[in-house]
Amino acid sequence: MAKYVIVPGRGKVKVDNSVFGCGRVYTSEDTENTRRETPYERTKREVYATGNKWAIENFHATHD
Repeated sequence: MAKYVIVPGRGKVKVDNSVFGCGRVYTSEDTENTRRETPYERTKREVYATGNKWAIENFHATHD
């Protein structure tokens, strides 16, 4: 029976000596150490990426 792992950005992938794009073999340990970003964290990252101090201030006023 083939083993499968969930690879971020790639979905369910067969493990049998599979090498992806960057030449790295993904294992179940790689997927166990990753966690999904919450909507709060994603929005905060996007607001900070703009560098707009008013948007950052507004984000903290409405979310903290």
